[in-house]
Amino acid sequence: MKGRKWIQVGLALALLALAIGTLVHLSRTMSWASLQKAFADTSWSSMLIALGATVASFTVLAMYERYATQAVVPGRIPLGQSLSVGWMAHALSNTLGFHAFTGGAVRYRAYKARGLNAIDIGSIVTLVGISVGLGSGGLLAITMIIAPEDPWTHRVAGAIIAVALLATIWWLPAASGKKPFRHVTVPRIRRSWLAQQLVLGLVEATAAAIAFYILLPEGAVPSFTGLVPVLVIGVLIGIISHSPGGLGVFEATVLAALPSVPGEEVLAALVLYRLIYNLLPCAAAVLVFSWQYFLRKRLANQAAPGEA
Repeated sequence: MKGRKWIQVGLALALLALAIGTLVHLSRTMSWASLQKAFADTSWSSMLIALGATVASFTVLAMYERYATQAVVPGRIPLGQSLSVGWMAHALSNTLGFHAFTGGAVRYRAYKARGLNAIDIGSIVTLVGISVGLGSGGLLAITMIIAPEDPWTHRVAGAIIAVALLATIWWLPAASGKKPFRHVTVPRIRRSWLAQQLVLGLVEATAAAIAFYILLPEGAVPSFTGLVPVLVIGVLIGIISHSPGGLGVFEATVLAALPSVPGEEVLAALVLYRLIYNLLPCAAAVLVFSWQYFLRKRLANQAAPGEA
């Protein structure tokens, strides 16, 4: 077990070092003036579309939470609370990283008053993670199969991913209540629920990808379908690296995967994407979380006897 942890730490550090080296190398080919021009050339309409896509993505992420709470503890979490906790958990974890820890902490603080224990919250986190994985994997498979500029090997890989997803949807209900992944228990779920999450996930993953794609200059990439695998792989490498929000690793992956596009244009799109898709939702979540904490403290002080 200790050996496996050291391997994971070594892999994360190696990916982080590679990302830093890639960013340093690519930055030498860029100029500050060109980067400023790339920012200036990004239209307000593109940024508004990116903002709308971000709202759509986080709306579905919040819906994941609702479906998960209803599957694990039906009727115990109000609709509004599950939706607000869902988007706040994702807004914080997408930016800070360590999804299970940060998202779990937000859920525990919100749900403990409803009588949920660590096992219930762990099951909710597992179901939400399955939903996210189905969406990203489904979009990756579809785009690899239909992308007109991709070679046949990519189509074969996309077909294999699609088969793996269908097999997962068929197998997971049979694993319900068991621990196929070390200490992770799969909650009781139905195949119809998984199919529904796959459809929702495709909407969420597509919206998240559009939020970046629209910020690139017109014609920068051959097609939207060709960009999706780059984004999905960048996110996965960022998660493996344990860098907060994949910062640096995601950027290095995207920059290295788009060598035909001027680095300044890609970097400008990445910075704007971080601001719109990561920092804005995170800042909103911090404000809402702080306001809720203030209200709870105020109500507690008012209810406490003998206090002014």
